[in-house]
Amino acid sequence: MHRQWTDTTTNLTLTNYRWVDISLPSQTESNPHPFRYGPTIMTTTLRTLATLLLTAASLALFASPAQVSAQGKSLDLPDTKIRPIGGDDVSLTSQLAGHATLLVLSFERDQLDDLKSWMSVDRELCASNPGLRRLSIPVLPSGARFLRRLIDGGMADSVGAEKGCGQTATAYIKKAPLLEALSIKDETNVVSLLVSAEGTVIWRGQGAATPQAIDEVRSLLEGADNSTAGL
Repeated sequence: MHRQWTDTTTNLTLTNYRWVDISLPSQTESNPHPFRYGPTIMTTTLRTLATLLLTAASLALFASPAQVSAQGKSLDLPDTKIRPIGGDDVSLTSQLAGHATLLVLSFERDQLDDLKSWMSVDRELCASNPGLRRLSIPVLPSGARFLRRLIDGGMADSVGAEKGCGQTATAYIKKAPLLEALSIKDETNVVSLLVSAEGTVIWRGQGAATPQAIDEVRSLLEGADNSTAGL
């Protein structure tokens, strides 16, 4: 005999099932009928399984050990060559090693003023934090490399002789790997990063060197007992 049953809560439909009646030892007022096994127990099991899966997914979303530990990881930068103004090619990693660095990146020509604004704070920040370095890098697409002599010459004229703890370099690269490693989502603003001597980003900002941004960086540096050794 063809049987079909549908649970109205889950819209689960069973066909050709078999009922199994189990009489309880005694009937009570709250349970006047025999307990009936069948689709009910299967529905309950499915609901329980769904609840467990949803709970596990929620825990993974809000308390993933991988996500928590990733926040404290040092930077894993791709092999990125930069060229300091008037110098030779060096690796970005080598320029960040061994000291705290204020890394300032620009991506568009009209961001030059914001990039240069960070150069003006070199003396102020480095006077109280002699281990600090500032590295400003206009990041340009690799396809513009054939214009490097012209672009770098214009950059040298614009920057002038740098004093203090900073230097400017250019990078003609495929941007995506570097931006991903630095968790930079777009190129609409200058991005500034305070990187510890161990390669961990401990502060990030966007745009020009505003008084608020400078105070935030200074507070972090002073929090290390006026020394970048612990950053």
